[in-house]
Amino acid sequence: MSTTPHPAPTFPQRFQAWCLVHACPVYEKSVAPYKRALLGELSGAILEIGPGTGVNLAYYPQTVRWIGIEPNPLLHPHLRAALDARHIAGEFRF
Repeated sequence: MSTTPHPAPTFPQRFQAWCLVHACPVYEKSVAPYKRALLGELSGAILEIGPGTGVNLAYYPQTVRWIGIEPNPLLHPHLRAALDARHIAGEFRF
């Protein structure tokens, strides 16, 4: 994770974080079969730009090396929790 100080979250960042945490689970259920097919057999290093709360981590094999670029600092705790829950080697930056 980057050690550069991040400015205070803006209203759009707060709104985006709220939506991703509270509204996206319904959407994720509907696209799960497609994500499983697209992401489930990836290998090597993966760079994910804008990973949000880390919902795609559930579909990657645990053997991947994951790097996420997420500019919204309100989503970083969710990303850390998702990485820890999936036991995927990874890091995120902003």
